[in-house]
Amino acid sequence: MFVSKAPFSVVGMDESLMLADLEWCTPMGLKFARFIAYQQLEEYLSQQMRKEAAIKHPVIGKLKWTDKKTYLQELTYALVYSNSINNGNIDVKSLARLFENIFNVDLSNIYRSKQEMYSRKDTTAYLNKLIQGFKRGIDDADDRNNYR
Repeated sequence: MFVSKAPFSVVGMDESLMLADLEWCTPMGLKFARFIAYQQLEEYLSQQMRKEAAIKHPVIGKLKWTDKKTYLQELTYALVYSNSINNGNIDVKSLARLFENIFNVDLSNIYRSKQEMYSRKDTTAYLNKLIQGFKRGIDDADDRNNYR
């Protein structure tokens, strides 16, 4: 239904026909199962969209995040909280999905990683690493080009 390009006809079904035997499953269990099914469907569709995006864009799929996942998650939160993208009109999950596509990495636990960041002694470990690397790179470039 989601990947077929051919037209399809919608078949009407009474939802009560799809319910399981209430002797074995509670109504709340059915609702919970439906949430899980939608979550799995979302993950499947996201994977398919990433594959399709990799085909359309030559760079996507070739880049690989080679540092810790938590560092990319830290960068994601920093970009969202700094309002650097769309004047702050982007949520963490959307940016994480974009980074997943670009860097070919799984960031499905982006919200859990926030809790891990809070528990670290240095909550901005990766951002500090970026600053040091940037300063070192600028100094090296200046030395090579005799700008000092």
